[in-house]
Amino acid sequence: QSPAFRVENGATLRNAILGNNGVDGVHFYNGGNLQNFRWTNVGEDAFTIKSSGTVNISGVTGVNGEDKFGQINAASTLNISNCIVDSMAKFIRQNGGTSYKIVVNADRCQISNMGEGVFRSDSSSSEARLTNSRLRNSGNLCIGDWAVCTGSGNTNY
Repeated sequence: QSPAFRVENGATLRNAILGNNGVDGVHFYNGGNLQNFRWTNVGEDAFTIKSSGTVNISGVTGVNGEDKFGQINAASTLNISNCIVDSMAKFIRQNGGTSYKIVVNADRCQISNMGEGVFRSDSSSSEARLTNSRLRNSGNLCIGDWAVCTGSGNTNY
C-alpha cells in the first residue's frame, strides 16, 4: 500500500503525528531522517526502508501495529534511538527470505508487548544491536539467522 510520507535522498521529516489507519507510514528511499514523529495506530508497518541508504530515526513513538514497527527491504543501516514502541508483532523485520546485509543499531528505546520478538531476519550476514533500552513482554531479542545480534545495558520492567 502507499505510504503517508515518502522521504528521499537524505531528507528529514520531523514533528508530525500519523493517526488511525496509518496506511504504510513512512517510506525511505536512499536514506533519510525521521525526528519527533508519532504513530497513534501503526496498522501494518510504521516505516519501510525501500532502497539502500542510512536511515536515522529519533524521538518516535508507535503503538498498535498489526505486524512490525519497521520493515527493511534493501541493504541498509538503520540507527534508531529514543523510541517508544508498544503492541506490535515485531520491532524490526528484514524482508523475509532475503540475504542482503542490514545493520540495525537501536539505543535508548522502550519496547513492550511484542507478539513475536524484537529483531527478525533470514540473513546470516545481517547485524542488530539493542543497547540501553527497556523491555517488557518483548519476546525473543533475535529471531532467525544473524551474523551478529546482541543486547547490552538493557533492563526489563
